[in-house]
Amino acid sequence: MIEFMESKRLWYRAPEIADAEIIGKYINDERVRGHLSVTQFPLGLEAEREFLRSHSAAAPFVARTDVVFVFGLKKSPPDKVIGSTGLHQINWLVRSAEWGIVIGDPKQWNKGLGREIAARMLEYAFVGLNLNRVHLRVDADNVGGIKCYEAAGFQLEGRQRQNAIGPSGITDMLLMAVLREDWGKTR
Repeated sequence: MIEFMESKRLWYRAPEIADAEIIGKYINDERVRGHLSVTQFPLGLEAEREFLRSHSAAAPFVARTDVVFVFGLKKSPPDKVIGSTGLHQINWLVRSAEWGIVIGDPKQWNKGLGREIAARMLEYAFVGLNLNRVHLRVDADNVGGIKCYEAAGFQLEGRQRQNAIGPSGITDMLLMAVLREDWGKTR
């Protein structure tokens, strides 16, 4: 397991098939999936393995539309994964992508890791991949996530009424984005 990049407290690497069990455990945890719109159904181990296989394949750079990382604390071994993050649906012509993050270990919540991950992923997107825009979707109930995204430079672009499910039930979906030029001013 080889680290690809790091931030102040975290290492980041490509996912391995061996990570499927811990990631599946995190995503099936009711506390974790509360704000994840794509996981309102149980996730089986084989489904997670297939996701990891498809996102760790050696596709040519220009053909890739997703870049997925798992991450862990620097003081921990490279198999001690606490979450995953990625840039999805990369449009190489427009130079945009959708960002996603899951801090799967609830013991690591409320420690500022989301802000650290956001900063590192935006640097990777804008400097490493030469993207121009990174956007995300977040349910309106996810107050902590919204604060994290705003601190990283994301701005509210829109609201889809009653188009998300959060811990309190059906809620609005917020659309947020940061542009390369705006990110450069906040660094």
